[in-house]
Order: sequence, then structure tokens, then C-alpha cells
Amino acid sequence: MSNHAIERFRWVVAIRKGDESALARLYDSTCREVGYYAAQRLIDRADTDDVVAEAYAEFCAQIDTIDARQDILAWLTAAAERIALRYNRARRACAVKTSDDSPQGADDAYAMLDERERRLFDAYFVHRYPLRKIARQLQLSRTEAQAQIDLLVAKMRRFLAQRKQ
Repeated sequence: MSNHAIERFRWVVAIRKGDESALARLYDSTCREVGYYAAQRLIDRADTDDVVAEAYAEFCAQIDTIDARQDILAWLTAAAERIALRYNRARRACAVKTSDDSPQGADDAYAMLDERERRLFDAYFVHRYPLRKIARQLQLSRTEAQAQIDLLVAKMRRFLAQRKQ
């Protein structure tokens, strides 16, 4: 265990005993990394503060069940990632819908995509993988990968437009 991990372990033990200053110290020592980690995974980075706050709220709610010996920073970043994915899924429809589309319509448009298109959509819009990583996985150039993303968004928009008629 690193010195930071040992210190975090002590803070978790103190937090369980009701020491609020230990929570403040843990937050101060980890919030920047948790926030950076969350921001890298969010569609809308304006949600970063909310995701970080929820991660620490989840931490406090589960404090008695968390193994204090594990890396608490890793636990917090994993919580932030889960929460960021939830936020991204909620915003997924924004990538294709217009102002008068219902969320159900966007979900239906997503459902009509084939498995490969869904994976591509999720990789880019939900998980926020960089285009170079997506291109490498698909064995395409970045331009070709971007073109495929544009095509699937256009396909979803056409589906929504036809549905309105």
C-alpha cells in the first residue's frame, strides 16, 4: 500500500466513527482526480460537479460496507464512472432528437440500430471513447469512423422524421 492509500484507509476508519473532518480531508485529497476522471467520460462536462457530488454521496451512503483496505480512490473513480454512464445514457437521445421528439422516440430510434451500430453509438456518445480508439477498433481511418458515426446519427434522425409523419 502506498502512503496515500494508508492515509485514505485511516480516513475511512475515522469517517465510520463520525469524523467529518476526515471526510473533508478525503474529499480534498481525491476530488480533483475523481472530477478529472468523470469529466473525461461525460458527454456534457457541465455535469462533472454533479457526478462528483453523487460519487461522494454514494461513498457516504455505503461507508459501512466498503472494504477500507481497498484503494478508495479507485472506488470513487469507479462510482464516478457508473454515474457518468448513467448521465450519458440519459443524454444519449440528445444526439439525435429534435426539440419536439419524445425520449421514447429516441429510444425507439436507438433500438432499430443493428448491434454494430449500437456499439459504435455507445462507444462514441455514451462511453466517450476518442475517435482514434474507435477507428483503431474498427480498423478504419478516423475520417471513415467519423463518417460512420454521422451516418448512424442521420439514420436515427430519418427514423424520427418518418415516425412524426
